Amino acid sequence: MTNNIGVVFLDKDYRVIKVINSLKPFSFTPFIKKAKNVLEFKVNNMDQKNIEVGDRLKLI
Repeated sequence: MTNNIGVVFLDKDYRVIKVINSLKPFSFTPFIKKAKNVLEFKVNNMDQKNIEVGDRLKLI
């Protein structure tokens, strides 16, 4: 990984429980106990997505 990424943690119901807008290369996220899924985005896409804690995502 050479660029920062955006990370979204989802619970079992696909509800957003944590958002990290810019994670540096070779770094770790905190352990999110209730997370069942993780989405990764390009950092510049995170601004366009407007994803916030509490949102419920529908994966298709």
